[in-house]
Amino acid sequence: MLRFALFVLFGSVFAGCASIQPYYTPNPDIAANEVEDYEGPLDAELVAGTNIAQRIARREAADYAFIGSAAFTGAADEDWTSAMVRLGRTLKTEKIDYFTWYAGTDTATGMTSVPVMRTSFGTVWGPDGPRTVPVTMLDTDWLPYSYTVPRYEYRVLYYKKRKEPLPMGIRYEWPGEELGRRIGTRKALEITLVVPGRTGWKNDLFDGDVILAVNGRTPTKELMRQFCRAPAGGKLKIWRDGQIVEKTISADPSEGK
Repeated sequence: MLRFALFVLFGSVFAGCASIQPYYTPNPDIAANEVEDYEGPLDAELVAGTNIAQRIARREAADYAFIGSAAFTGAADEDWTSAMVRLGRTLKTEKIDYFTWYAGTDTATGMTSVPVMRTSFGTVWGPDGPRTVPVTMLDTDWLPYSYTVPRYEYRVLYYKKRKEPLPMGIRYEWPGEELGRRIGTRKALEITLVVPGRTGWKNDLFDGDVILAVNGRTPTKELMRQFCRAPAGGKLKIWRDGQIVEKTISADPSEGK
């Protein structure tokens, strides 16, 4: 992996990337009051592969919230990295992960010079008076031509530091369509991250567990957020590898819930 610090860019750098417009998608599950705005140098990391969920989980484990993603498409020589940084500055984000992959070719056009010999006629004067003679000279024609250029796609993930640690040290999402068919409902929450040493880990919750009920109620993200911050703990009904498991979660006062 290549890691480097990206600092504030001014003037001609931003002017050069003005034509590159990213398609930004915010993360609707992160509220502005959950994260901290950041003004310092951006920390960007080029990521091998395309496992976006894995990268988000790694950042979440360090208490950085994924606030949104941007997509760029362009030729290799376009200064899309400046656009990436500019958007990060606008969002006041601190961490960036970015992916790049080959996406085919585009056709571009240009002009090329072609040498040609041109013949014209001129008048020369001799002992017998004026006479017309051919004159040949080297000239240049400009002709249009087309060529192919590689096209790349870039996906950029933006993060901000959480104002407080990830509650219970777990992250959860709505189950996908395939998982929903397996468990018989999509009114559930799939645990996608368990941070070692935190409350969820101490209570034997695992990646891939699916929460079917929270204290006997159908789970929602807001209900789960309240549960994670409740000082008294509570009960979770979990689907795990085809089995239903009832878990009593003990709160950990050291996490400040």
